[in-house]
Amino acid sequence: MTDLFFFIFCAVVVLSFSFSVVDGIPYFVVVWLGSIFLGINTGLAVMPDFVRTIWCIFFLGMLAGRILYPLLFEPVFHLSNAKKKLIEHTSIEGTPSKPFFIKQNILTMFVFLFIVNLALFFTGFGKNTDYTGVINAGSKSLIPYVTEGVSKSLLTFWALSIITFNKAIIGRSYTKFLNLYLPLPQLSSIIDSLKYIAYILIYGTKLVVPVFTYMSFRFYVLLVWCDIRNYFRTLKINISLLILLAAFIVAAVISYSLLLSFDVSIFDLLFFKFINRSDLYSVLSPENLDRLTSAYQGNILYFFHPFLRLIGSQAYEMPMGTFLISMGSNLKDIGGPNTHLPVTLFVIANQGIIGYISIFMAALLCAFALLRSRNKILKRIACLDNRPIFWSFFAFTSFPLLVVEPSAFSHLLFFNCISYFIVFRVKPSLLQVIKTR
Repeated sequence: MTDLFFFIFCAVVVLSFSFSVVDGIPYFVVVWLGSIFLGINTGLAVMPDFVRTIWCIFFLGMLAGRILYPLLFEPVFHLSNAKKKLIEHTSIEGTPSKPFFIKQNILTMFVFLFIVNLALFFTGFGKNTDYTGVINAGSKSLIPYVTEGVSKSLLTFWALSIITFNKAIIGRSYTKFLNLYLPLPQLSSIIDSLKYIAYILIYGTKLVVPVFTYMSFRFYVLLVWCDIRNYFRTLKINISLLILLAAFIVAAVISYSLLLSFDVSIFDLLFFKFINRSDLYSVLSPENLDRLTSAYQGNILYFFHPFLRLIGSQAYEMPMGTFLISMGSNLKDIGGPNTHLPVTLFVIANQGIIGYISIFMAALLCAFALLRSRNKILKRIACLDNRPIFWSFFAFTSFPLLVVEPSAFSHLLFFNCISYFIVFRVKPSLLQVIKTR
């Protein structure tokens, strides 16, 4: 019963930062937090008291940030009824008169990036993917690594920019963008998922990811908490929607048939993946925690590994999860349990009271970043602000990844820095919008 109340406390705190059903934070609450606390109650966690302590401190830090931010910086912005009138003209099925336009024909770039990624998948240029075993899940050379990462970063930024404004793209319809162009990047992910499945059947759940990614993009703004009822009340069935639903049904049938041919249940896979979102806690014994500390204590550069690799250096030979399962025996192994942010900070701070303080302070900073980003995004939705929000998108959408796997987050940060440099130096207008009247 104590753990149930503890889970509810953590869930309520983190959901207070969310503004949409599909902004990623509800998913984080259900999948990761649900798995962690299920792991505690079923005995999968070797050190349940430690798990409870670090997560309690982390969410107390976020709660403190939620309270302090409006006192120190600015009020937390909400889409009140007055502000909601400004977005009632947001059309679900059309593009009525709107005061803003994005200044770039982004659709052409969408198609170009899709073709580039597709060519990398089919040609294997630079040995982009080398599946040789269950542990060694992938090996990427520099060119495909950067190209693929930067492409996805730019696609995410452009998609969210367009959707957040929900404006007509010059010369193109918004509906056409949603129904025809936005699904393109997810096709690359589906092809990549099929490659994974061919070698590692347990990754069959990756077939589901592109669908959820597309849906989260499509409904990123429409399903704001205050507008859910209005969305379903105004939803209309049209040809585009029927075609899209038919495409998803066909994709679901093909995916299900593929897994069925391997005598594997998709429901079993999904449940297995859910259980294993608790990640390293089933192997995090006091001995392993000490082993991690001896290898990574004081390594504050752990979060900047990709940047160091660019200049010929490195922050670590392998991430913490890989270190635990390999015990340093095979530096080429890629994989292992995710090492969540509270554990990573506790290890780097050499455990003890300093470790707990670092967890609290990091959570406080996360809360500030989330609320600042949330304010900017909601003001953009309400058409009250047209300033660039590149880093607001990044901070808000990447928060779940930062918490569940800091080493993976560092790669995403690396790609976004490159993307920002490209956009800022080559085409800064992509970061902005202009009024048409």
